Amino acid sequence: MLKRAEDELRKKHEALNAAYEEIQANQEKLQQNVEELKSRENQLSDALAEKEILLSGIHHRVKNNLTAFISLLSLEGSYIDTPEGRALKKDLQNRARSMALIHETLYKTRKFAEVDMKDYLTTLVDQILSSYNFPLSCKTRLSAENISLDIGRATPMGLIINELVTNSLKYAFPVGAMSCCPGNKGACTIDVLLTKEDDTYILRFADNGVGLPPTFDLETTKTLGLKLVNFLARHQLRATIEVNTDKGTEFIFRFPENPS
Repeated sequence: MLKRAEDELRKKHEALNAAYEEIQANQEKLQQNVEELKSRENQLSDALAEKEILLSGIHHRVKNNLTAFISLLSLEGSYIDTPEGRALKKDLQNRARSMALIHETLYKTRKFAEVDMKDYLTTLVDQILSSYNFPLSCKTRLSAENISLDIGRATPMGLIINELVTNSLKYAFPVGAMSCCPGNKGACTIDVLLTKEDDTYILRFADNGVGLPPTFDLETTKTLGLKLVNFLARHQLRATIEVNTDKGTEFIFRFPENPS
């Protein structure tokens, strides 16, 4: 009996030692796995940091190149010195500024995936207004709360707003026109509103100026700026476009959150 008990005890002891050795081996493997995961995590962190530096440099260089282009347009001899030539120069400069501003915003915020549209559009509209010696008081109302877009959609939207604001400043508010700014104490108003409803973004631009002709058709317009608006909205944003000319001018663009 005693010998049998000793044999059973020895077997249990051997089994316990084997289990202990297995636990130690598993712990060593686990430690190796933990160290390997830490190593991979460090490699990913280094790769992400390197990617951020590269993206930052790219956006900075693009912004600098566009800024250089804008400066070149200011040089004497870079355009025909006529009212039409000067107007074309200003239009080209503002279009380039709208694109440079996106890269400047991304570079400053270091958020390279998306553009804060409120900050971007506010700065953009102020930038356009300051480029024109506008003879009338102009009030801008802008809203794009908590909306960020990727650069692929922020860029065409910025160009669209640039064209529409520019068009309003050029044509919507002729000095002395009685139909300008009805019921608003003589203040010319430009509205830019970007909202999101379910899975659709809605961009609304409006002014209270003299309005477009009743026969206006965005599809057949010969105005270069509005042709650009139509192209960018339909082909870049995949947007539907609604134009209202009853009271001033209103453009409404609706485009999907996730374009197919």
